[in-house]
Formats: sequence, structure tokens, C-alpha cells
Amino acid sequence: MDSPHLDRIIRIKSSAERGGEVKNVYVRRIEVGECRQSILGMELKYWKVTDGPYPPYFHNIHLEHITSNKSQYVMHLDGFDDKIRVRDIYVKNCVFNGVVHPDINMIVGVENIRFDHVSVNGQEYKRIYD
Repeated sequence: MDSPHLDRIIRIKSSAERGGEVKNVYVRRIEVGECRQSILGMELKYWKVTDGPYPPYFHNIHLEHITSNKSQYVMHLDGFDDKIRVRDIYVKNCVFNGVVHPDINMIVGVENIRFDHVSVNGQEYKRIYD
């Protein structure tokens, strides 16, 4: 994958009107040249829908052996402000270079993100989100 017009490499989206559970996703061995926004994007308010009978739930997402050369962020995780509906994201053995904003990832309504042997712009990335 390689395009300045590609927003996200891995994208999972839903809304409270659509609902659904996304679980046990394993993404491995992807080489990315360039993307516009982020490697992983999750949207739980797709089409700006914030209220509805079916709040989506995303969990147990694994990214391994992913490399990229250019992006704005590593992650863009846009969940709900008032509840946790995204949890247990594991990023392992990945190298993300050319990240414009390495410390400014949108992470809302998410718990338990773990990084293991992840490099961002040549530096080990050890942030933990509980």
C-alpha cells in the first residue's frame, strides 16, 4: 500500500445506529509506503452518529510486523467520550517511520493499548494506554 490519498491502512468503522462487534482481528506483515492519516483507524461515530440503540464494540485487535514510511499518526481511535467501547489493542514488532505527530494520536473511549517492540521515527515506542 502506498498513496498520499489513502487515509488509513487498517480501518474499522461503525455507529450506534449500525452497531456490531468486531473482535479477534489479526493483521500481519504489511509494508506501507505512505498514507495520509494513520496506520490504524477506528471510528465508532461513523457519519457523526453518536447516539443509537446499538453501540459498536471493538476489541482484541492485533497488529504485527507492519512497517510504514510516512503518516500523520500511528493511530486514530475515535470512540465515545462517555464510555469505553474499544479495548485490548496490541501492536507488536512494528516500525513506523516518517510519523509527523508521533505523540498526538486521537485516542478517545479506548482502554488497554499495548506496544511491544515498536519503533516510531527510530525511537522505541513504550506508551501504555490503560
